[in-house]
Amino acid sequence: MNGQSEERVQVLVVGAGPAGLATALELAARGLAPLILERRPAAGRHPRATALTAQTMQLISRWGAEPDVRRLGFRCEYAMSIRSCLTGPEIRRAPFDGHVWACAQDHLETILAQRAAAAGARLRYGAELAGLQPVGQEMLATVAAAAGPPATIRARYVVGADGAHGAVRQAAGITTSRARAFGDWISILFRSPLREYTGDRPCLVYGIGDPSTGGVIVPAGPADRWIRGIPWHPERGERLEDFSQERCTAVIRSAVGVPDLPVEITDIRAFTMTAAIADRYRAGRAVLAGDAAHVFTPASGMGLNLAIHDGTVLAQALAATIEHGDQPHTLDQYEQACRPLAEKLLGPELAPARVGAHGPS
Repeated sequence: MNGQSEERVQVLVVGAGPAGLATALELAARGLAPLILERRPAAGRHPRATALTAQTMQLISRWGAEPDVRRLGFRCEYAMSIRSCLTGPEIRRAPFDGHVWACAQDHLETILAQRAAAAGARLRYGAELAGLQPVGQEMLATVAAAAGPPATIRARYVVGADGAHGAVRQAAGITTSRARAFGDWISILFRSPLREYTGDRPCLVYGIGDPSTGGVIVPAGPADRWIRGIPWHPERGERLEDFSQERCTAVIRSAVGVPDLPVEITDIRAFTMTAAIADRYRAGRAVLAGDAAHVFTPASGMGLNLAIHDGTVLAQALAATIEHGDQPHTLDQYEQACRPLAEKLLGPELAPARVGAHGPS
């Protein structure tokens, strides 16, 4: 086909985040190991979430990944500790019902990717979905890679697990009419010896003063790896390049309350805190999961967990559909099972009410 290679798969998963990897693991367990495309050159290195519920940990155990998740995570008993600075007296502490373990998302993705590959799934990093269209009883995907000519893939079903602005949702024509932005944030990933101030069982997040203005500090691993989250204002002319290593180091030291604190900054990123839900989860043979279907603010602590829940339920629905008649409309049972919970949990964030004072967690 004009120099393009072509292959056929039962299920093509676009996105190697939590939703895509959970889908792949569950499909592989049913003898339907998929092909996974991920536009990033490798697994992520800057975590966007950390909190895991007991239900998520049960799934992780089922996939044989629990020892690694426990090794790279830590037990948590409280959601947030509010302090004037990290070394200052605690003002308030809040429990986090249902969340029992913390593991940074980038570590979790690496673990699940290894388990998925061991189960038979094929992961293709540096491969970006460039086009998607229905052709008869299949979906035809065009894939661009950093090296080599474009490739075409014919799949019976395509899972869009490629994020809120993913190519699958856009190609499928699925709109998102319910969305709300909560401001822009800077996420600074750094290493620093902060455990002496938090103890061996840190909270999921530390609010600095009023977290909506003072930001947060988040543990991102069992060792001294952390995230400093602060609001910023690009609408006032602020630029990401204004947040130099020197400025970010000063921001971290001020939040901790130690002027000469050793700090090693490893990454600086910007994001918009958003809540949203797609108007539908499926269009023909394309179906959405994770952030492609719904977006939670980091403050909810539920985006990562619902992404994994989506993937497990969707894989069951896909397997049943393929094995019993190949009728795409039967995939609606997946949305019927998963959407009500997303709607319920997103209700407060999408309601036209005052934004709560919570930063990214």
